[in-house]
Amino acid sequence: MSKNCFLVICLACITTCSLFYVNAGVNGFILPDGEVTICEQLYWNPNFIIGNVNENSISEIWNSPKSLALANMKIDNIQEKSRCRTCTLFQDCFDNRNRCWVDIIKAYGEENWDYPDPRCNKAPKMIFDLSFNTKKEAIMV
Repeated sequence: MSKNCFLVICLACITTCSLFYVNAGVNGFILPDGEVTICEQLYWNPNFIIGNVNENSISEIWNSPKSLALANMKIDNIQEKSRCRTCTLFQDCFDNRNRCWVDIIKAYGEENWDYPDPRCNKAPKMIFDLSFNTKKEAIMV
């Protein structure tokens, strides 16, 4: 079965990043092979797979060291070259989940998943442009 299909465990409408709900027991994505990810768009990335329901209960997965580490990032877990490592706003930013892992990986590559969100004013120039253009151009037919 393809990993493109997944089951959403949800007790509330999804209106923000799914990481916001991790460890609150509200959101998670169970893939066909039993793996659980915190982000429906990063099901392919091992950094965001927090467990497997074939091996552990949902409660054990939500409270696992990996799940807790992602939900409560520590500055020591950020690579030295990331600007987040020396940012004075680190704790506020990470505590308030002011980041989108998908956009970070799209902008800086998989190996730089702990870089600042590309919309942060302290973020380095994107390696891959995401074009955060909010203006919608009319398409003339």
